[in-house]
Amino acid sequence: MERLKYINSFEQSGRMINFDILRIISTFAVILLHVNAFFYRENIIHDNIYLVQCAINYLTRFSVPCFVMISGAFILDNPKTQNCCAFYKKTIQKIMIPWLVIFIFWIIFLIVRSLYIKNYSIVFISVITCSVGNLWFMPMLFGLYLLAPFVSKILQKMEWREQKKLAIILLIWAMGSAWTSEYKVPYTIGCIFSFLSYFILGFVLKKSIYKINFSRNIFLMLSVMVLTIILRIHGFKNFEFDPYKSFFSPMVIIYSVFIFLMFKNIHIKRNLFLDANKMYYIYLIHTPVYKVLLKIFDGIFNDMVLLMIFLITIFTFVFSYIGAHYLIYMIEKFKKIFSLVLKLKKQMPFT
Repeated sequence: MERLKYINSFEQSGRMINFDILRIISTFAVILLHVNAFFYRENIIHDNIYLVQCAINYLTRFSVPCFVMISGAFILDNPKTQNCCAFYKKTIQKIMIPWLVIFIFWIIFLIVRSLYIKNYSIVFISVITCSVGNLWFMPMLFGLYLLAPFVSKILQKMEWREQKKLAIILLIWAMGSAWTSEYKVPYTIGCIFSFLSYFILGFVLKKSIYKINFSRNIFLMLSVMVLTIILRIHGFKNFEFDPYKSFFSPMVIIYSVFIFLMFKNIHIKRNLFLDANKMYYIYLIHTPVYKVLLKIFDGIFNDMVLLMIFLITIFTFVFSYIGAHYLIYMIEKFKKIFSLVLKLKKQMPFT
């Protein structure tokens, strides 16, 4: 592996298709992770199906770190981020409003469900923790976006070697924190600062040249994967399922960085047939989609668990992609109506 070299200039404008592909793959991996968890058989440790599910559970863990690194790579490297008002306004419009729409949908669903099962605490807990439908990721992301303008200013004043040291120190701290701490909500300072390590690392790696041997890189990733599964089979359960801890396993950190660097070094000029901008919306809505599909497929492939996992994952991705299109359309229509109402209100004479 060759040494990292600092690039003084910003990347040329325009989308980087390689990172769009990584977004798409990471989105699919998140869905596969969640669907696989539904079928995960904890106690059957010598079953071949379990071994595959165990591999899926770890292999898909790169998804969240790569999402955070991609966000950090582009947000922290953008001078416009340092304008707090403009950045927060954009974040509210593009990130928070879609999340709020889905969050309200979940709360309404939980209220109806709580009335049916006569358990009202589930609504209160969901509102307090902001963790409904696998959306725990969002409050943590809001925390990173809140810090982004200040972090960007600090990083721009540092040399690349200092930036790299900061990212490594934060990552080591995050690993230790995940090992020794328990988080109950995703917006705790410890949780946000843990993922800040990936956020800054994405910025650092994007501004570097890291020429890698792809075959050797894939071999190293597979080696890390096999070692992780062996440790799991022998009873090492730390970092396994906890969403606030599982992405800071040493193994997950290593192959997440490998995958990010692999895609960074791929140069693609052709346009994609999938819209990477829809991946965020797919993440927001994929949970109710796969839960409905689980009901539909229930009893059809009982003896073919792995086939069920991959079929439901593929269908969830496809239907969520279609749903994302309509969700975007609805939100844009709402924004236009809201803007029109405000405009008319300003034009009305005072009485």
